Amino acid sequence: MSTVIRVLAAGVVLAGASVGLAGPAAAEPLDGSYSGILIDGAGQVLNPKPISLSFAPCGPDCTNMTTPSQNIDLRLQGGNWVAGYGWNGSPCTITVNPISRILDDACPNQQPMRMALTRNG
Repeated sequence: MSTVIRVLAAGVVLAGASVGLAGPAAAEPLDGSYSGILIDGAGQVLNPKPISLSFAPCGPDCTNMTTPSQNIDLRLQGGNWVAGYGWNGSPCTITVNPISRILDDACPNQQPMRMALTRNG
């Protein structure tokens, strides 16, 4: 009997944890017009000239990001919007945290780029 109670208790704990951890996976798609400011890892502005970005839902767990130089679909992964793309023959990754509104763009052998996003309007 005590084994059954332990198994049930463990199941309740795991079920509670899965409900508590499900929040970030339910991130809303980014949607609309944004301005991005280049920042460093400490949040200091590197270039005050904003870059225009727009986001539009493109299906379940998909949002399309358009910038002056890119048009790419990002997929929801662990609460972040993520996309891979090629640049000069290298695999690169864009990650957007919808809560902090930080965009990270990383390519091998290149300086990573970080932008703070602000919704327009």
